Amino acid sequence: MLTGDSAYLYYNSSLVGAVKSIQQNIDIEALPTTKQGATDKTYRKGLRNTTIKATLYYDPYDSTAIGIINNAYSDDTSTTQVTLVIAKDENMYVSYDSLITNLGLSMSFGSAHIVEISLQVVGAAAEYQISPTDPTGYNYS
Repeated sequence: MLTGDSAYLYYNSSLVGAVKSIQQNIDIEALPTTKQGATDKTYRKGLRNTTIKATLYYDPYDSTAIGIINNAYSDDTSTTQVTLVIAKDENMYVSYDSLITNLGLSMSFGSAHIVEISLQVVGAAAEYQISPTDPTGYNYS
């Protein structure tokens, strides 16, 4: 069973050490292919759009967290590599090029500072392995 403590986020190949939560959304368009006179609609897969949202505890001593915030203020238009590790022990991960599309800093008295970040994935996944590998060497994919 996978639990939240088995997920990690890497930003530019550096581990983001204070992750509270991660959400990945993959939307795929349904393109109509229905022929005239048909009774039922038919579709095929269209364009894929992937976004990632993460909530991080802001640690002023965590250089990766500071780098994420600085990137949002930067005029740099290049993409950033983000790797979402679903289960480290199972070697399950997906790696993307992405752009920061939203950054929110939240501070309240007596609580940890939080950074909410939204990323727009650019193109297809650079690398991925979603199926776990059995210790016997059998791959379930």
